[in-house]
Amino acid sequence: MPRFLQSRLTAEEVRIGQLSGCLDALHSGVTTLLDHFHAATTPEHAEACLEATIQSGARVIWCPARQSGPTQLFPTVEYGNEEETCKWQMEKLEEWGSKDGGKLSPDGRVTLGFA
Repeated sequence: MPRFLQSRLTAEEVRIGQLSGCLDALHSGVTTLLDHFHAATTPEHAEACLEATIQSGARVIWCPARQSGPTQLFPTVEYGNEEETCKWQMEKLEEWGSKDGGKLSPDGRVTLGFA
């Protein structure tokens, strides 16, 4: 079954992509980002993205999307892991949101939003 690219990315690939995107924005003079993060297909992917965001040094409102990755694209889009994905994503959102008013980095540069 064909799948969307994001569901094939490893957590390390997501981390590298996130870090490079943040660093590119800083290099271009952008100092604050609103990141609608849509590759949170596993807790590991989400944590890798958050780690890279914090590591970048950028000021970011980090907004992980509350959706599961599709499990099928053709002939119709299906989301076979929705219940499982919803459970861990809601747990992570609660965890992240309970930290110091949604501050995700010690210096407060990265804060939690919601996509």
